[in-house]
Amino acid sequence: EDPRMGAALKLVGDAHRKLGHYEEAERRYLQVLRVAEKQNLHGPRAELALDLVDLAEAEMGLAQLYKKDARYREALVLARKSKQSLVEVLGPNHQKVAEVALKLGDILRKVSQFNEGLQEYQEAYATL
Repeated sequence: EDPRMGAALKLVGDAHRKLGHYEEAERRYLQVLRVAEKQNLHGPRAELALDLVDLAEAEMGLAQLYKKDARYREALVLARKSKQSLVEVLGPNHQKVAEVALKLGDILRKVSQFNEGLQEYQEAYATL
């Protein structure tokens, strides 16, 4: 597959989510995850693979969909994974990391993990 396919699918997923087409957005985000898995982002062709930032953003988009559907545990796993990937690639003080931290804090609040949610909010505000 063309390595650009994952990035294109993420953009399509984003558009569907913003339009309120949540099932189609979920389908596209899941395709991004499958493309990334096939491309083995850390393998010998990693330079051709889906960008890790695109992958992390797709994971966060999917997490937002799951949050909307009250699928908080699934959302939490994806949001944490997204943040971890962004920290590895961009560093802890990047604006994209802060944006994901805010969204992660919201999910944590939904599952009554208030202390951890507060920590995410504080990290985000320190960066923004």
